[in-house]
Amino acid sequence: MTAKDPIVTTLVTAIPDEEQSRRSWRVMLNGQMMDVVHRLSIFSEEFGTLVYGLTPDGYDSWSFHEPGGGGSVILPFAQLDQGLVIGVVSQHRFNQGGEVLNAPRGFMKVGELHHQAAQRELREETGYLVDSLISLDGEPANPNSTFFDTTAPGDGVHFFALRVPAEDIEQDGDVLRLRGALVDLGKTVEAAQLSERIGRTIFVPWRTAARLGDMFTNAAVARLLAHLEDTPQLV
Repeated sequence: MTAKDPIVTTLVTAIPDEEQSRRSWRVMLNGQMMDVVHRLSIFSEEFGTLVYGLTPDGYDSWSFHEPGGGGSVILPFAQLDQGLVIGVVSQHRFNQGGEVLNAPRGFMKVGELHHQAAQRELREETGYLVDSLISLDGEPANPNSTFFDTTAPGDGVHFFALRVPAEDIEQDGDVLRLRGALVDLGKTVEAAQLSERIGRTIFVPWRTAARLGDMFTNAAVARLLAHLEDTPQLV
């Protein structure tokens, strides 16, 4: 080392035995076990912050805080001759093992409000362009209170619905799907712009949607049913 070389000092503080004994989680970084971890944060401005460490209650856990404490879920619905049907999109979900059906939903972008995120996600995933959505009543939802942080006022997943006119839905064999071109609130969406997204939107009976493997969809269906019972003129 020369006089010009910077001096680097590494300070390693051992975790007290009584603290270590309360830990059930371990941190492995690039295949190496990290024995000294007091608090670990992994963050993305777009998606949120993942934190691991001892909680105020004295046990170790991790938590995830999304922008706004949670994104927006949108449930398209329609009343047809066969009853109440729910619009879902087919998407590849790696953590669910492949292609699944779920309600349109997504994270909030920086600076967005929940209803703005809902409008954008609906447009991106189904092609519907709307000025307003039905806000489904109820408290903002926590997906799993053991691990998701929704402590700030207004934090949590917000639920919305869209009543789809029956004329926007067509029969394609045994499948109900959105028509190739959508007209809503006087705005026309070109089919050429949205061909892939529109092709992935289908409508299923509400009982089918309520039993899908996606819990956001299950919760949205429950809130929609409660809302329709309170406001039956929507159906």
